[in-house]
Amino acid sequence: RARLRRALWRGQVGTPLDPAYRALRGGPGSMLPLAPLAYSHTLAGCGPRNVYVDLGASWCNTLQLHTQLEEAAARSGPWMVYAFEAAPLIAPYVESCTVELTAGRPIPPAPVPPTGSTADFLAYVRSNEELRVCDKGGASRIKACVFALPAMVRNMSRLSVDPVLGSRETVEARLAAAGHACPERHSYTAIHAAASDANGTATMGGGIEQLMVGGSKPLFAGQSGLYMHNESIGGQAHRSQWDVRSVDTVRWIQHNVRPEDFFVLKMDIEGFEHKLIPSMLEANLTDLIDVFVWECHYGVIGSKCHSLFARAASVPGFLPKAVYTESSSRGHYQKMELPRREGAISRMTGRHEGVSRKRIGRARRALK
Repeated sequence: RARLRRALWRGQVGTPLDPAYRALRGGPGSMLPLAPLAYSHTLAGCGPRNVYVDLGASWCNTLQLHTQLEEAAARSGPWMVYAFEAAPLIAPYVESCTVELTAGRPIPPAPVPPTGSTADFLAYVRSNEELRVCDKGGASRIKACVFALPAMVRNMSRLSVDPVLGSRETVEARLAAAGHACPERHSYTAIHAAASDANGTATMGGGIEQLMVGGSKPLFAGQSGLYMHNESIGGQAHRSQWDVRSVDTVRWIQHNVRPEDFFVLKMDIEGFEHKLIPSMLEANLTDLIDVFVWECHYGVIGSKCHSLFARAASVPGFLPKAVYTESSSRGHYQKMELPRREGAISRMTGRHEGVSRKRIGRARRALK
Protein backbone atom coordinates (compact mmCIF):
# COMPACT_ATOMS: atom_id res chain seq x y z
CA ARG A 1 0.00 0.00 0.00
CA ALA A 2 2.83 2.43 0.80
CA ARG A 3 4.49 1.68 -2.56
CA LEU A 4 1.21 2.35 -4.33
CA ARG A 5 0.83 5.69 -2.60
CA ARG A 6 4.35 6.69 -3.63
CA ALA A 7 3.51 5.66 -7.17
CA LEU A 8 0.46 7.89 -7.06
CA TRP A 9 2.63 10.89 -6.17
CA ARG A 10 5.03 10.08 -9.01
CA GLY A 11 2.17 9.80 -11.49
CA GLN A 12 2.86 6.12 -12.23
CA VAL A 13 -0.70 5.14 -11.38
CA GLY A 14 -3.17 7.29 -13.22
CA THR A 15 -6.84 6.47 -12.79
CA PRO A 16 -9.13 4.07 -10.97
CA LEU A 17 -9.14 1.98 -14.15
CA ASP A 18 -5.59 0.84 -13.32
CA PRO A 19 -5.52 -2.50 -11.45
CA ALA A 20 -2.86 -1.21 -9.05
CA TYR A 21 -4.99 1.83 -8.27
CA ARG A 22 -7.95 -0.38 -7.40
CA ALA A 23 -5.78 -2.16 -4.84
CA LEU A 24 -6.08 0.98 -2.73
CA ARG A 25 -9.80 0.29 -2.28
CA GLY A 26 -10.64 -0.54 1.27
CA GLY A 27 -8.00 1.79 2.76
CA PRO A 28 -8.76 3.83 5.83
CA GLY A 29 -10.09 6.80 3.84
CA SER A 30 -9.90 9.05 6.90
CA MET A 31 -11.18 12.60 6.63
CA LEU A 32 -7.95 14.23 7.76
CA PRO A 33 -7.00 17.74 6.59
CA LEU A 34 -4.91 17.81 3.45
CA ALA A 35 -1.16 17.88 3.92
CA PRO A 36 0.68 21.10 2.95
CA LEU A 37 0.88 21.36 -0.83
CA ALA A 38 4.39 21.32 -2.25
CA TYR A 39 4.45 21.72 -6.00
CA SER A 40 7.28 21.52 -8.49
CA HIS A 41 7.72 24.46 -10.81
CA THR A 42 10.03 22.62 -13.20
CA LEU A 43 8.24 23.81 -16.32
CA ALA A 44 11.30 25.07 -18.17
CA GLY A 45 10.59 24.96 -21.88
CA CYS A 46 6.84 24.72 -21.40
CA GLY A 47 5.17 27.72 -22.98
CA PRO A 48 1.86 29.27 -21.97
CA ARG A 49 -0.65 26.57 -21.13
CA ASN A 50 -4.42 26.55 -21.57
CA VAL A 51 -6.00 25.80 -18.19
CA TYR A 52 -9.71 25.40 -17.51
CA VAL A 53 -10.81 24.82 -13.90
CA ASP A 54 -14.45 23.78 -13.59
CA LEU A 55 -15.54 24.31 -9.98
CA GLY A 56 -18.81 22.41 -9.73
CA ALA A 57 -18.71 19.89 -12.59
CA SER A 58 -22.05 18.34 -11.58
CA TRP A 59 -23.17 15.85 -14.27
CA CYS A 60 -20.32 16.85 -16.64
CA ASN A 61 -22.52 19.50 -18.28
CA THR A 62 -19.77 22.14 -18.26
CA LEU A 63 -16.62 20.05 -18.75
CA GLN A 64 -16.32 21.41 -22.28
CA LEU A 65 -17.70 24.89 -21.62
CA HIS A 66 -14.36 26.45 -22.50
CA THR A 67 -14.86 25.38 -26.12
CA GLN A 68 -18.03 27.52 -26.27
CA LEU A 69 -16.46 30.76 -25.00
CA GLU A 70 -15.10 32.94 -27.77
CA GLU A 71 -11.92 33.92 -25.94
CA ALA A 72 -11.02 30.32 -25.13
CA ALA A 73 -12.17 28.84 -28.43
CA ALA A 74 -9.70 31.10 -30.24
CA ARG A 75 -6.77 29.51 -28.39
CA SER A 76 -4.57 26.90 -30.05
CA GLY A 77 -2.92 23.98 -28.34
CA PRO A 78 -4.10 21.40 -25.79
CA TRP A 79 -6.19 22.16 -22.74
CA MET A 80 -5.70 21.03 -19.16
CA VAL A 81 -9.14 20.68 -17.59
CA TYR A 82 -9.64 20.16 -13.85
CA ALA A 83 -13.16 19.23 -12.77
CA PHE A 84 -14.00 19.75 -9.09
CA GLU A 85 -17.13 17.99 -7.84
CA ALA A 86 -17.97 17.43 -4.18
CA ALA A 87 -21.01 15.13 -4.43
CA PRO A 88 -19.86 11.53 -3.78
CA LEU A 89 -22.81 10.03 -5.67
CA ILE A 90 -21.81 11.92 -8.83
CA ALA A 91 -18.09 11.15 -8.51
CA PRO A 92 -18.02 7.81 -10.41
CA TYR A 93 -19.84 9.37 -13.35
CA VAL A 94 -17.58 12.46 -13.41
CA GLU A 95 -14.60 10.10 -13.33
CA SER A 96 -15.90 8.23 -16.36
CA CYS A 97 -16.46 11.53 -18.18
CA THR A 98 -12.86 12.64 -17.66
CA VAL A 99 -11.48 9.24 -18.70
CA GLU A 100 -13.51 9.24 -21.91
CA LEU A 101 -12.76 12.85 -22.85
CA THR A 102 -9.03 12.37 -22.24
CA ALA A 103 -9.16 9.38 -24.58
CA GLY A 104 -10.84 11.52 -27.23
CA ARG A 105 -14.25 9.89 -26.84
CA PRO A 106 -17.59 11.57 -26.11
CA ILE A 107 -19.10 11.96 -22.65
CA PRO A 108 -20.96 8.75 -21.70
CA PRO A 109 -24.72 8.73 -21.06
CA ALA A 110 -25.68 9.66 -17.51
CA PRO A 111 -27.41 7.04 -15.34
CA VAL A 112 -30.11 9.56 -14.36
CA PRO A 113 -31.28 12.90 -15.80
CA PRO A 114 -28.08 15.03 -15.86
CA THR A 115 -29.69 18.15 -14.47
CA GLY A 116 -28.87 20.44 -11.56
CA SER A 117 -31.96 22.60 -11.09
CA THR A 118 -35.73 22.23 -11.14
CA ALA A 119 -35.93 24.25 -14.38
CA ASP A 120 -33.39 22.00 -16.09
CA PHE A 121 -35.10 18.90 -14.72
CA LEU A 122 -38.53 19.92 -16.02
CA ALA A 123 -37.10 20.75 -19.44
CA TYR A 124 -35.37 17.36 -19.54
CA VAL A 125 -38.59 15.54 -18.61
CA ARG A 126 -40.50 17.31 -21.37
CA SER A 127 -37.87 16.40 -23.95
CA ASN A 128 -37.53 12.75 -22.92
CA GLU A 129 -39.98 10.30 -24.42
CA GLU A 130 -39.89 7.88 -21.48
CA LEU A 131 -40.33 10.57 -18.82
CA ARG A 132 -42.88 12.68 -20.66
CA VAL A 133 -45.67 10.57 -19.16
CA CYS A 134 -45.09 12.57 -15.96
CA ASP A 135 -45.46 15.96 -17.61
CA LYS A 136 -48.75 16.75 -15.93
CA GLY A 137 -49.47 19.42 -13.35
CA GLY A 138 -46.97 21.60 -11.52
CA ALA A 139 -43.31 21.09 -10.77
CA SER A 140 -43.87 19.26 -7.49
CA ARG A 141 -46.21 16.76 -9.08
CA ILE A 142 -43.88 16.16 -12.02
CA LYS A 143 -40.89 15.55 -9.76
CA ALA A 144 -42.85 13.18 -7.53
CA CYS A 145 -44.06 11.23 -10.57
CA VAL A 146 -40.62 10.88 -12.15
CA PHE A 147 -38.92 9.83 -8.94
CA ALA A 148 -41.55 7.12 -8.45
CA LEU A 149 -41.11 5.51 -11.88
CA PRO A 150 -39.77 1.93 -11.43
CA ALA A 151 -36.95 2.43 -13.94
CA MET A 152 -35.87 5.65 -12.22
CA VAL A 153 -35.98 4.08 -8.76
CA ARG A 154 -33.88 1.20 -10.06
CA ASN A 155 -31.26 3.46 -11.66
CA MET A 156 -31.08 5.78 -8.65
CA SER A 157 -30.74 2.90 -6.20
CA ARG A 158 -27.80 1.50 -8.16
CA LEU A 159 -25.69 4.60 -7.62
CA SER A 160 -22.98 4.15 -5.03
CA VAL A 161 -19.89 5.88 -3.69
CA ASP A 162 -16.34 4.90 -4.65
CA PRO A 163 -14.20 5.69 -1.57
CA VAL A 164 -11.01 5.70 -3.63
CA LEU A 165 -12.07 8.73 -5.66
CA GLY A 166 -12.42 11.06 -2.69
CA SER A 167 -9.55 9.60 -0.70
CA ARG A 168 -6.66 11.70 0.53
CA GLU A 169 -4.19 9.83 -1.72
CA THR A 170 -6.22 10.36 -4.88
CA VAL A 171 -7.05 14.02 -4.26
CA GLU A 172 -3.52 15.03 -3.26
CA ALA A 173 -1.88 13.13 -6.12
CA ARG A 174 -4.06 14.79 -8.72
CA LEU A 175 -3.68 18.23 -7.20
CA ALA A 176 0.10 17.87 -7.12
CA ALA A 177 0.33 16.62 -10.71
CA ALA A 178 -0.94 19.96 -12.00
CA GLY A 179 2.21 21.68 -10.74
CA HIS A 180 4.47 20.09 -13.32
CA ALA A 181 2.08 19.29 -16.18
CA CYS A 182 3.06 20.37 -19.68
CA PRO A 183 0.45 18.66 -21.83
CA GLU A 184 0.88 17.47 -25.39
CA ARG A 185 -2.83 16.71 -25.79
CA HIS A 186 -6.09 17.53 -24.09
CA SER A 187 -6.33 16.16 -20.57
CA TYR A 188 -9.25 16.02 -18.14
CA THR A 189 -8.70 15.40 -14.43
CA ALA A 190 -11.43 14.93 -11.83
CA ILE A 191 -10.85 16.33 -8.34
CA HIS A 192 -13.44 14.73 -6.09
CA ALA A 193 -13.50 17.39 -3.38
CA ALA A 194 -15.26 20.61 -2.48
CA ALA A 195 -13.71 23.84 -3.74
CA SER A 196 -13.35 26.02 -0.65
CA ASP A 197 -11.11 28.50 1.12
CA ALA A 198 -9.37 25.93 3.35
CA ASN A 199 -8.12 22.35 3.39
CA GLY A 200 -10.15 20.02 5.56
CA THR A 201 -13.67 18.67 5.37
CA ALA A 202 -17.05 20.03 4.36
CA THR A 203 -20.51 18.70 5.13
CA MET A 204 -22.64 18.51 2.01
CA GLY A 205 -26.37 17.84 1.81
CA GLY A 206 -28.39 16.10 -0.83
CA GLY A 207 -29.48 12.63 -1.87
CA ILE A 208 -29.81 11.64 -5.51
CA GLU A 209 -33.10 13.51 -6.00
CA GLN A 210 -31.60 16.76 -4.73
CA LEU A 211 -28.62 16.32 -7.07
CA MET A 212 -30.99 16.45 -10.04
CA VAL A 213 -33.13 19.41 -8.96
CA GLY A 214 -30.71 21.67 -7.09
CA GLY A 215 -27.27 20.17 -6.69
CA SER A 216 -25.34 19.24 -3.58
CA LYS A 217 -25.51 22.00 -0.95
CA PRO A 218 -22.90 22.94 1.66
CA LEU A 219 -24.56 22.69 5.04
CA PHE A 220 -23.03 25.76 6.64
CA ALA A 221 -25.24 28.39 8.27
CA GLY A 222 -28.21 29.39 6.19
CA GLN A 223 -28.42 26.44 3.77
CA SER A 224 -31.67 24.48 3.89
CA GLY A 225 -34.49 23.18 1.73
CA LEU A 226 -33.04 19.89 0.46
CA TYR A 227 -35.44 17.96 -1.75
CA MET A 228 -36.27 14.38 -0.82
CA HIS A 229 -39.47 12.63 -1.85
CA ASN A 230 -39.32 8.90 -2.57
CA GLU A 231 -38.52 6.93 0.57
CA SER A 232 -38.26 3.71 -1.45
CA ILE A 233 -34.95 4.68 -3.07
CA GLY A 234 -32.46 2.23 -1.67
CA GLY A 235 -28.75 2.06 -0.93
CA GLN A 236 -26.44 5.05 -0.63
CA ALA A 237 -28.51 7.09 -3.09
CA HIS A 238 -31.01 7.91 -0.34
CA ARG A 239 -28.38 9.25 2.03
CA SER A 240 -28.79 13.00 2.45
CA GLN A 241 -25.61 14.12 4.23
CA TRP A 242 -21.94 13.59 3.40
CA ASP A 243 -18.59 14.61 4.85
CA VAL A 244 -16.25 15.28 1.94
CA ARG A 245 -12.74 16.60 1.53
CA SER A 246 -12.37 20.32 0.92
CA VAL A 247 -9.48 21.94 -0.92
CA ASP A 248 -7.94 25.37 -0.49
CA THR A 249 -8.60 26.15 -4.13
CA VAL A 250 -7.06 29.61 -3.99
CA ARG A 251 -3.75 28.26 -2.77
CA TRP A 252 -3.85 25.52 -5.38
CA ILE A 253 -4.41 28.08 -8.15
CA GLN A 254 -1.52 30.20 -6.85
CA HIS A 255 0.81 27.20 -6.99
CA ASN A 256 -0.27 25.89 -10.37
CA VAL A 257 -1.45 28.69 -12.65
CA ARG A 258 1.30 30.91 -14.02
CA PRO A 259 0.75 34.48 -15.23
CA GLU A 260 1.62 33.41 -18.78
CA ASP A 261 -1.00 30.65 -18.80
CA PHE A 262 -4.44 31.27 -20.33
CA PHE A 263 -6.73 30.58 -17.40
CA VAL A 264 -10.50 30.02 -17.55
CA LEU A 265 -12.24 29.73 -14.17
CA LYS A 266 -15.84 28.58 -13.90
CA MET A 267 -17.51 28.74 -10.48
CA ASP A 268 -20.90 27.22 -9.67
CA ILE A 269 -20.43 25.85 -6.16
CA GLU A 270 -23.79 26.35 -4.48
CA GLY A 271 -22.78 29.00 -1.95
CA PHE A 272 -19.08 28.30 -1.47
CA GLU A 273 -18.39 31.29 -3.74
CA HIS A 274 -19.16 33.50 -0.72
CA LYS A 275 -16.07 32.03 0.94
CA LEU A 276 -13.90 31.54 -2.13
CA ILE A 277 -14.09 34.96 -3.76
CA PRO A 278 -13.08 36.89 -0.61
CA SER A 279 -10.19 34.45 -0.21
CA MET A 280 -9.16 35.09 -3.83
CA LEU A 281 -9.21 38.82 -3.21
CA GLU A 282 -7.11 38.50 -0.08
CA ALA A 283 -4.60 36.34 -1.97
CA ASN A 284 -4.34 39.02 -4.69
CA LEU A 285 -4.88 36.76 -7.70
CA THR A 286 -4.89 39.83 -9.93
CA ASP A 287 -4.22 39.20 -13.64
CA LEU A 288 -4.29 35.39 -13.34
CA ILE A 289 -7.85 34.93 -14.59
CA ASP A 290 -8.45 35.48 -18.30
CA VAL A 291 -12.08 34.35 -18.43
CA PHE A 292 -14.37 34.14 -15.40
CA VAL A 293 -17.68 32.24 -15.51
CA TRP A 294 -19.76 32.23 -12.37
CA GLU A 295 -23.17 31.75 -10.83
CA CYS A 296 -23.89 33.31 -7.47
CA HIS A 297 -26.34 31.83 -4.97
CA TYR A 298 -28.41 33.71 -2.44
CA GLY A 299 -29.40 32.25 0.92
CA VAL A 300 -25.97 32.47 2.59
CA ILE A 301 -26.19 34.34 5.88
CA GLY A 302 -23.95 37.40 6.01
CA SER A 303 -23.20 37.66 2.29
CA LYS A 304 -25.14 38.86 -0.74
CA CYS A 305 -24.39 38.34 -4.41
CA HIS A 306 -24.60 41.99 -5.42
CA SER A 307 -22.12 43.05 -2.73
CA LEU A 308 -19.85 40.10 -3.50
CA PHE A 309 -19.58 41.08 -7.15
CA ALA A 310 -19.23 44.76 -6.30
CA ARG A 311 -16.33 43.94 -4.00
CA ALA A 312 -14.63 41.85 -6.69
CA ALA A 313 -15.14 44.52 -9.34
CA SER A 314 -13.69 47.22 -7.08
CA VAL A 315 -10.26 45.55 -7.04
CA PRO A 316 -8.31 46.74 -10.10
CA GLY A 317 -7.32 43.90 -12.37
CA PHE A 318 -9.05 41.15 -10.42
CA LEU A 319 -11.91 40.54 -12.84
CA PRO A 320 -10.88 39.97 -16.46
CA LYS A 321 -12.48 41.67 -19.42
CA ALA A 322 -14.43 38.48 -20.15
CA VAL A 323 -16.96 37.71 -17.40
CA TYR A 324 -19.87 35.36 -18.05
CA THR A 325 -22.89 34.27 -16.05
CA GLU A 326 -25.68 31.82 -16.79
CA SER A 327 -28.42 33.41 -18.85
CA SER A 328 -32.16 33.13 -18.29
CA SER A 329 -32.12 30.20 -20.75
CA ARG A 330 -30.50 27.61 -18.51
CA GLY A 331 -27.30 25.99 -19.75
CA HIS A 332 -26.25 29.02 -21.79
CA TYR A 333 -23.82 31.70 -20.64
CA GLN A 334 -23.81 35.36 -21.59
CA LYS A 335 -20.94 37.79 -21.40
CA MET A 336 -21.41 40.51 -18.85
CA GLU A 337 -20.10 44.03 -18.90
CA LEU A 338 -18.01 44.99 -15.88
CA PRO A 339 -19.84 47.52 -13.68
CA ARG A 340 -18.18 50.58 -15.12
CA ARG A 341 -21.27 51.84 -16.82
CA GLU A 342 -24.94 52.27 -15.90
CA GLY A 343 -26.92 49.04 -15.61
CA ALA A 344 -24.03 46.59 -15.52
CA ILE A 345 -24.66 45.46 -11.97
CA SER A 346 -28.34 44.96 -12.58
CA ARG A 347 -27.55 42.66 -15.51
CA MET A 348 -24.88 40.80 -13.58
CA THR A 349 -26.83 40.14 -10.40
CA GLY A 350 -30.23 41.79 -10.54
CA ARG A 351 -31.58 40.09 -13.64
CA HIS A 352 -30.26 36.69 -12.73
CA GLU A 353 -30.87 36.74 -9.00
CA GLY A 354 -33.81 39.08 -8.61
CA VAL A 355 -32.04 41.81 -6.66
CA SER A 356 -34.15 44.80 -5.68
CA ARG A 357 -33.50 48.25 -7.12
CA LYS A 358 -32.53 49.47 -3.66
CA ARG A 359 -29.82 46.81 -3.36
CA ILE A 360 -28.56 47.53 -6.86
CA GLY A 361 -28.25 51.20 -5.93
CA ARG A 362 -26.22 50.36 -2.85
CA ALA A 363 -23.91 48.18 -4.96
CA ARG A 364 -23.42 51.00 -7.47
CA ARG A 365 -22.57 53.44 -4.70
CA ALA A 366 -20.04 50.96 -3.28
CA LEU A 367 -18.14 51.10 -6.55
CA LYS A 368 -17.81 54.91 -6.63
